[in-house]
Amino acid sequence: MSAAVSGGIDQVKYRAFISYSQRDKKWGDWLHKALETYRVPRRLVGKESREGRVPRRVFPVFRDREELGVSSDLGSNLEQALRESRYLIVICSPNSAQSLWVGEEIKTFKKLGREHRILALIVDGEPNASDKSGFSPEEECFPKALRYRWSEDGGLSETRTEPIAADARKGKDGKENAKLKLLAGLLDLNYDDLKQREQRRTLQRRLIIGTTALVVLALSGSWAYQEIKRRYEQTKISTNHAAFSANCASCHEKSLGAPTLAQLRLLVRNPSHHGLSFATIDRKCESCHQQHTFHEASVVQNRSCSVCHQEHQGLAPMKMVASSQCASCHNNSVIMEAAAQQGMQLPREEFHRHSQPPQQVTFDLPRPDRGYTQTFPSFWQRHPEFQLNRQHVRDPDVLRFNHQRHFATDIRLKNGKSLDCDSCHKPDCEGRFYQRITFAANCQECHSLQFDPRNLKLTLPHASAAMVHGFLSTLPTQYAEFALKEKIASPDELPAFVTKQLTQLRELVGSGEDFERKIFFSTDPYKPMHDAGPGLPASFYGCAFCHEVKPVATAANAAPRIAKPVLVDRWMPQANFNHAKHASVKCDDCHHAMQSRNTSDILMPIKANCVTCHSPAGKVVAECITCHTYHAPPQTSPDKLLPFPESRP
Repeated sequence: MSAAVSGGIDQVKYRAFISYSQRDKKWGDWLHKALETYRVPRRLVGKESREGRVPRRVFPVFRDREELGVSSDLGSNLEQALRESRYLIVICSPNSAQSLWVGEEIKTFKKLGREHRILALIVDGEPNASDKSGFSPEEECFPKALRYRWSEDGGLSETRTEPIAADARKGKDGKENAKLKLLAGLLDLNYDDLKQREQRRTLQRRLIIGTTALVVLALSGSWAYQEIKRRYEQTKISTNHAAFSANCASCHEKSLGAPTLAQLRLLVRNPSHHGLSFATIDRKCESCHQQHTFHEASVVQNRSCSVCHQEHQGLAPMKMVASSQCASCHNNSVIMEAAAQQGMQLPREEFHRHSQPPQQVTFDLPRPDRGYTQTFPSFWQRHPEFQLNRQHVRDPDVLRFNHQRHFATDIRLKNGKSLDCDSCHKPDCEGRFYQRITFAANCQECHSLQFDPRNLKLTLPHASAAMVHGFLSTLPTQYAEFALKEKIASPDELPAFVTKQLTQLRELVGSGEDFERKIFFSTDPYKPMHDAGPGLPASFYGCAFCHEVKPVATAANAAPRIAKPVLVDRWMPQANFNHAKHASVKCDDCHHAMQSRNTSDILMPIKANCVTCHSPAGKVVAECITCHTYHAPPQTSPDKLLPFPESRP
């Protein structure tokens, strides 16, 4: 570096030279742009100051762009830029305090005799940290060359100086006020005067923008209103409402004129409402559609009928409700949070809205504390896993059944083929769901409850424990009626036939009490009777093999208690499903029954099974209304629904 640097302040090219560490580049970028794009308030332009007349712009501002590295030589270009700069602005941080380059730029500027024209912008660290308790030297933000005066000998003296500084740190001046302080120094203006002018200009700018926005909004709202009106007047209504095509008053009332300011505000908050109130037309809809109630009780804002069900789209059936209408709430975290909070304040009975036909048994899972308020854009994107699977719910029924066992090869053939899903599960008349499994229709053909290997057609009744107890108590009469029905013995031969059968049965099973105990409580495994002849099923192996049987200790010779099975018809009552539309899909692809050994397995598919097809990749429709309905049917009393008990392991 040259021993001396000279140059007059009148011969300057730059308003300021910004000196900073490369690690503070983002601050350098911000400050450079903030200064060069700042427009001086009009009333201050041309005002006389010690720097001459106040200009319209603070331009140009020099910003160095390359790090000095280990060298202490600034180079002729930077020296020339410093010589041609009116002010030096130092961005102060622990980075710049340790930067050799920043220190050399300060020294060079001070050698020009412009020490009083150095401004500091504090962005991090602490000024004069070594003089303050609680701060370490590493937190110092002022470079050493900035903290000490320049001596007449051409070097740093030991005299401390307090640089003119603006503090951009949070809790201090902040970025905007720090910028104004630097500008006041660069323009030789009073900071408070500049700040007041800037505040006044900002207010004027906001008023202009706000007024312009209101005018545009009013014009847009008026145009939208007229366009909607024109479209409604000129476009035919759907075939659903064709009977009203000649009478607008069936749905509409006389026009109320242009939109009000309140309607325009609603337009800004919720474009789905078009800024208009549909309360009147909604009442007209409800005068015909009286069976519809609205969504969950926790819904924050029920949409107007006309928002989802849009008319005047042409002479055709009305379009189905788009999933975007559902997502306008269910993908809005603010609305869903409000719904969750509202739902937690309502009693549980308010949410029994998805009732089923009275002959169906519906599994009623407890509603989550926050309801169904997780946000998601579509079924294949972040839709929650089905609640049954998400909570690992088990079937609480006490009836024992093993699906996997019934697919085994040692099970007798039915109609000449092995058992499969269709052997037992029969669709209802619509094909939508399956008929309920019953013993008579689905089990008795194989499990016909024989108890006497010599009389295989004589079977126990599949009824209450009391009826079975009564049957066993009247075995002589049962044998006599069986013999007459099957024409095994004549009336004169009945006494001898009955005596013989009872004697043989007693030799086989023991006393009557032992026999009845075996009937109720035996859990012997399945034993196919291959020698029983064609068409005859397996032998009886005890009620307790399938049912939960408990003895009654309070009464002698009383029938035991058999828990009544509860077979669920609908596991997911809030979802619509049609088996007939899925006839091309194998049952086991979704329900995985062939791998199920536990009775507690519910065997409902997981969401991933459905997404395989119901997604853009699967190319099968996946609209919200494919599975869900917004409108709920009439309320059903909670005692009509199957409560959710403790699940079995």
